[in-house]
Amino acid sequence: MDTSRKIGKRLVSCFLSAALLLWCLPVAEAAETVDYSWGEAQALPGQVELQLSGEETSESYSFFAPASSRASREGDFSRQLNGRQQYFYNMLASVSVDDVCRAPANGGFRQIKSPLPSAYSFRVTGSASSSGRFVPSGESAAQINALYTDMLGALDAFRYDAPEAFWASRMQYGYTVQRESNTASYRVTAVYYGFYLYYGGQESSMYGTMMSRARSLAAEIAPLPDTYSRVKAVHDILADTNTYASGSTKDDKLSHWAYSALIPNDSYEPVCDGYSKAFKIICDLLGIPCVLVISETHMWNMVQMDDGIWYYVDVTWDDEARGKNWAYFLIGSQTRVGGEIFSQEKSHRVICPYQKQPGYGNVNLRYPNVSKGEYVYLGTDYPSTTFPDVGRGDWYYEAVEEAYNLGLISGDSNGYFHPAKSITRAEFAQVMANSFGADLSRDRVNHFADVPRNAWYRPAVTWAAEMGIMNGYQDRFRPGEPISREEMCMVFYQLFSPGAGSFSPWPPFEDAGKVSSWAREAVAYCASLGLIKGDDNGNVNPKNETRRREAAVLFVRYAQLL
Repeated sequence: MDTSRKIGKRLVSCFLSAALLLWCLPVAEAAETVDYSWGEAQALPGQVELQLSGEETSESYSFFAPASSRASREGDFSRQLNGRQQYFYNMLASVSVDDVCRAPANGGFRQIKSPLPSAYSFRVTGSASSSGRFVPSGESAAQINALYTDMLGALDAFRYDAPEAFWASRMQYGYTVQRESNTASYRVTAVYYGFYLYYGGQESSMYGTMMSRARSLAAEIAPLPDTYSRVKAVHDILADTNTYASGSTKDDKLSHWAYSALIPNDSYEPVCDGYSKAFKIICDLLGIPCVLVISETHMWNMVQMDDGIWYYVDVTWDDEARGKNWAYFLIGSQTRVGGEIFSQEKSHRVICPYQKQPGYGNVNLRYPNVSKGEYVYLGTDYPSTTFPDVGRGDWYYEAVEEAYNLGLISGDSNGYFHPAKSITRAEFAQVMANSFGADLSRDRVNHFADVPRNAWYRPAVTWAAEMGIMNGYQDRFRPGEPISREEMCMVFYQLFSPGAGSFSPWPPFEDAGKVSSWAREAVAYCASLGLIKGDDNGNVNPKNETRRREAAVLFVRYAQLL
């Protein structure tokens, strides 16, 4: 009998009683509402340390340095966290299952604690009870709730980024304070997470067994010739070796963990989150970006393919018990399956992974932008894009590619385009000179005190000034400042120098009244040429900084006009 079968039979009675006591977050799968096995993330009152120094006296915690041992991956929710949330995330990521199993128990939870660096430590007011509990008062209560928000946000992000860490299922979290010498105030000096081990320390061997199987499958799949073949193999292996859990094959915990989907021939089968977590673990090992996605009643995956675009994969709904198929394999949000649009199906209406608690703030964990249509397989991997940060699914992809091919734009020294970054006046002058085919070899008169002789942009700036299309601000050009959208329009207006009466002088936009008087004709003229267009609300946003992606689109339109 294998290890998992022994564990299952020995602990099944424990699960039945524990299920009556455990409050779990609502989640789902294809056919029913269940829990994700990510149970109570319970915030505890602060604990008071009596000593006034920074030395630790309690033996209830293990200290560790919050330096993440987990490499960041494309699509990770950790990339969306703020600094303090990222610190807490790194705490969780740096703790191994062995660390948790070795940590002393406190009320049934294995507590791991870390001192806060000075940047995240803060003063609070409140009172300490005789039991050593700290109760904040006044504005400090809001500060503590903000701390709890960050700790919970980090925990939720970690759970979705690292589904292999099944020991981070039922959790507690809290903080400790020290009273400052000769004052009535306290300082938050440390935080801790508590881990509840359902298997009494056997989690370490279970993790080893699970990951050994996952690595074996990844090694088997890795030699396949392209990304599509590898993703399909992960999908098919999980669908072929599992059957959706029901009745005696469903376990209160294991069925919700990747363990049930990765270990063959055991007593338990997976439900939706078991399939999805196993799929992500193997994709992570293969270096294929993958994300867990949830609705109120289900969990499935998003995967980024070799074309740079994200697609949905739902192994649960493609499994053998449903007549094994690939209807939910690499599809888009608008793909029709069985006559219904995927994203409109009740079980596939996505919700934020962060589970907000009463009194806490919000942590908006966003999914990557998913394709509207299904993946098109070419028989081999798609060729690499010019810029790693400009994907084929981005609305500006074709314009950026064309602008690059025309020699108008380039990336940084590492080959990145930085599409959301503002384009500066100096950069805009350079692209304008490129598009005009200007001869920049001649040394021109420089009228700007802030344009050094050895600056890379000097030739383009002095050319633009000589042409009369970028005049600067008296004796300043302001080369490092972003160019606004209305300033950009003025450049093209001065370049074309249209005659009076050749167009309507009023910009055809909802926010036309926000356009500066000196730029009104320029904005209207550029709109008449089709160089600029309004956003979804019909606004031109004249004062907004011009992004590099917007500049690429505009210069391609300009090239087409020429």
